[in-house]
Amino acid sequence: TSTSLFKDNVERMDKALKNKTLTEGVFLRYLKELQEIVSLLEHNLGQTASLVKNFKQVAVDQTNLHKAKFYLFELVESLLNSLKPETRKYPVKIINTVPEDIVVDSYSGDFYQLLTNLILNAMIHGFEGREEGVLTISATADDAKIILKVKDNGIGMKESIRGKIFEPFYTSKRDSGGSGLGLSIVSNIVKQKLNGEITVHSELGLGTEFVISFPQAGQ
Repeated sequence: TSTSLFKDNVERMDKALKNKTLTEGVFLRYLKELQEIVSLLEHNLGQTASLVKNFKQVAVDQTNLHKAKFYLFELVESLLNSLKPETRKYPVKIINTVPEDIVVDSYSGDFYQLLTNLILNAMIHGFEGREEGVLTISATADDAKIILKVKDNGIGMKESIRGKIFEPFYTSKRDSGGSGLGLSIVSNIVKQKLNGEITVHSELGLGTEFVISFPQAGQ
């Protein structure tokens, strides 16, 4: 996606130059966008290299997988930056209100995966037909557990759909290429990896909120 955006910007700049409409202001705007895209490419390629390295490590010895402490706010910020090439396609503002002092002792890859699935699921399903929207990621923590919430003000869900969203292969977008595995994977990560629980609150026209609760390390 980033390379496509880069190509589009270069082509538009070239067209403006040939049409003699490439003013300094237009040039600076394109330049700023290209710099942002390059930054995202560098970040995402770095993550890809890290993932490949991790996959190789898992293939060699799965017992080497280990937990590590990380700040939840920083993980969410990193994820949102890496998802920008995809999320910018949608008229949705994403807000990270996770407190900066919440530390999680777990597998960061699991959080990247479950949050990616929840965010992209909201982008694809939650705002269909809407001209704008807001998605908020928040969290609270005490000595016993951490509660992570992903809430949007989108179109919401019917009760009949809400009761099936965690089922494997259930999707309302099969004709558009949906696999129906995204939220099933999220549910499995929460229950099997985090030893936690996930619930969804949603009403048609009133948005959707996913609430993930999991114990602090050692609980």
